Amino acid sequence: MSVDAVHSVLEAVGAGEPASVVPLVGGTYNTVTRVTFGDGRDWVVKIPPAHATGLSYEQRLLVNEVTFYDAATGAGDTIPRVVHSEFAPAGPVGAYVVMTARPGRPWSAVADELTVDETRALRAGFGALVGRLHGVTGPSGFGYPGGALGPLSPTWREAFTVMTDAVLADAERYRARLPRPAERIREVLAGASEVLDEVTRPALVHFDLWQGNVLVTGGPGARRIGGSSTVSGCSGGTRSPISSPRPCSATRRRTRTSWPVTRRPPAHRSCSRRRCGGDSTCTAATST
Repeated sequence: MSVDAVHSVLEAVGAGEPASVVPLVGGTYNTVTRVTFGDGRDWVVKIPPAHATGLSYEQRLLVNEVTFYDAATGAGDTIPRVVHSEFAPAGPVGAYVVMTARPGRPWSAVADELTVDETRALRAGFGALVGRLHGVTGPSGFGYPGGALGPLSPTWREAFTVMTDAVLADAERYRARLPRPAERIREVLAGASEVLDEVTRPALVHFDLWQGNVLVTGGPGARRIGGSSTVSGCSGGTRSPISSPRPCSATRRRTRTSWPVTRRPPAHRSCSRRRCGGDSTCTAATST
């Protein structure tokens, strides 16, 4: 994605000439650029890829992100505020979202510098933030607001089934290696699906809360929650659905031996590539 595309977005929203345009690295899907202006405005411009390939749910992801940020405004000032957005790829400059920038560096970039006490304090503050997010009730049902898998569902069981069916269909389409045949996984999920009906309130859930999407302020030895050093922000709400506050945890009501398709509890499956040890403070355990 060229700098010209970012300038086209800024021109479309009447932002004026920026003082600096700096690409942000670390993402794997959208092109993200930080833009600052002489009058103090500090924005992030996010532009999705032009292609339509990918997983089934990876359509209209910006709708999910804007819905998430708008709904999360009451959860504190650590969440970016949407300034401008356009969802139509066929629009004059394509789809984009412009949001306020948050201060700090990604937690993942400073993780090796943190002391044990700093890490413990940041985890506690992070858990409190996630708890506030989960206290936000979704607008009108369960699922992805962008509608990639259809409209929001009235029940969590229905939404979860649609989401997992889509993932398994993608696995078959891309010939991904699975620990069990897709049909067997569907059978196991269906066999435990009635426990999902215990969830009746659609909650705001961030589905991509890993350390790269959490910004931390403060220098070495002073990274704490509260005062002048805080967990300063969360980003990356693109993949956020409206779901159960712990969307995979209901399946754990069954014994582990009745869940043969994974080697670790389902609530930690999403973070396996991040070397999660399965502890209670893992982001997948607290945020998904």
